[in-house]
Amino acid sequence: MIGELFDSDGVTRAVGGIYIFIGITGSLCNVTTLLMITCCRMYRLSAYTIMANLALADAIMLIVAGLVCGLNIIQVPFLNYDNTTNNSTEILNSSNFMTDPIKIVGIKSELYNVNRSQFNTLLEDLHFSVFLLSFLEIAAWTAGIISHALLGINRCVAICFYRTRAKTINRVSFALVGSTITWLIGIIAAYIGTMPVPLMGMRTDMWTVSFLNTAGRRPAVFMVLALSFNFVSILAQWSCSLMVLIKIYKVRHKINCNKLNLGSAKRFKKQARLTFQFFYPSLICTISSIIFFAKPFMTDILTSWQFVFLHLIWLCNHMCNPFIYAYFNERMRLTYGQWLTCAPLRKCISKLEKQYSRKHGKPLRVSKRLNAAASMARNAYWRGRSNRSDNFVRSSLQMQSRDFEQFCEVMMSVNTANESSEGWTESSSDTEAEPVTAAICAAPQTSSRRSNAAKGLELHSLVFDLGRQTVEHWANFAKKASF
Repeated sequence: MIGELFDSDGVTRAVGGIYIFIGITGSLCNVTTLLMITCCRMYRLSAYTIMANLALADAIMLIVAGLVCGLNIIQVPFLNYDNTTNNSTEILNSSNFMTDPIKIVGIKSELYNVNRSQFNTLLEDLHFSVFLLSFLEIAAWTAGIISHALLGINRCVAICFYRTRAKTINRVSFALVGSTITWLIGIIAAYIGTMPVPLMGMRTDMWTVSFLNTAGRRPAVFMVLALSFNFVSILAQWSCSLMVLIKIYKVRHKINCNKLNLGSAKRFKKQARLTFQFFYPSLICTISSIIFFAKPFMTDILTSWQFVFLHLIWLCNHMCNPFIYAYFNERMRLTYGQWLTCAPLRKCISKLEKQYSRKHGKPLRVSKRLNAAASMARNAYWRGRSNRSDNFVRSSLQMQSRDFEQFCEVMMSVNTANESSEGWTESSSDTEAEPVTAAICAAPQTSSRRSNAAKGLELHSLVFDLGRQTVEHWANFAKKASF
C-alpha cells in the first residue's frame, strides 16, 4: 500500500520537497561552518581546518543529492515546449541514456516534430548538467571520505601521541596540504568516473543519486576503486577511534583512582569531550558508505519507500556534522549563534556606515533600538577591558586559594599517631579523625608519644606559617594591582 502511495503525484512532490529542504538547510549549515572557521582567528587550528574541508565536501554533496535530486523528482522541466519535449526529458533523464550514446539518434528520430534548434539546446543543457553533477558528486564524495580519515588521524595524534614527534603533524600547514591533496584525489577520481561517459547520476527509479550502471568492465573497475578508498578511510577512522577510546578509558581509570592531578584531569576531560565530536562523524561516515555502495545492488529487493528512507538517512548523515560540532563544542555553539543571526554582517554594515558618515560628514540615521544595542556593546567592551586585570587577579587568587585549601587538607590529614600508615590516613572524614586527635591529646607521658605530639605541633605550625605567608603575598599582589 505504501508503494501505491508513492505512485501518486502528490506524494512524489512531497518527497522531492523534503529532499530540497534538507539539501538547502544542510548546505547552508555546512557553508556557515566553512565561513566561520575561515574567518575567525580562534579556529585557525589543524583540526578545524580539516573540519572546514569536510564541510565544503558535505555542502556540495547536499546540493547534488538534496537540491538537484529533489528538483529532478518533482520533474521541474528545463524547457517546457510541449508534451513531446517533456517526453524527451524523461528519456534523457533515464539511467540508460548516458550508458549508450547511440540512442541519441533514435531520440532525434522520435522528435521529428520538435524544432531542431530547441532540441539541440535541450540536449546540450542536459548533457552538460549530467556531466557536471556526476563530476561534483564523485569529487565531493571522495574528498569527504579522505577528510574523515585525516580528522581521525589528527585526533589520535593529539590524544595518544602528544608527547612524541608525531605531534608535528597537527599543524595548520599540514592540514592545508592534506586538504589540497584530498581535492586533487577527488578531482582525479571524478575525471575517471565522468569521462567519456558519466558513471554516476540521477536514478529516478531508486529515488536517489547512485551508479547509473554496475555491469561492464569500466563501471566495475571504478566501483572497486571507489570502494577501496572508502575501505581504507573507514579502517583508518576506526583504528584511530579505538586507540583514542582506549586512551580515554585508561586515563579515566587513573582519574577515578586519584592518580592524576586535578588540572590534568580537567584538561583531559575537556579534550575527551571534544574528541567525541569527531568520533560520531566517523560512525555516520560508515553508515553513509554502506548505504551508498549497497543501493545499486538492491533495485530488485527494496521498494520505493525503502529507497526514499535510505536516501533521507544519507542526506541527514551529510547534514548533521554541524549539529554534532555545536553540541560538543561550546565555542562553536556560540559562534553558530552569532553567524546565524548575521552578527558579522551587521557589524560590517555598521562599520561601512560609520566610514561613510565620517567621509561625507553626515550623521547616521539609525533607530533607537540599534543605537541602544550599539551603546550597550560599547559599554560592555570598555567594561571588559577595564576589568581584564581585575579578572586576572581574581582568577589567580581563586586558583591560589584552592591550591592552598588542598594543601591544608593534605597536611592536616597526616596521621601522627601511627607511623606504619606511611604518613596518610585512610579516611578523610572529620568524624573518623576525631578519635585520633583525642588519642593524641590524652596520650601518656612517654617519650614516643611526646615525639609524635611534637611532630603534630610542628606540622600544624608549618601549615599556619605557610598559610600566613601565602595570604600576605597575595594581599600585597592584589594591593599593587589595585584589586
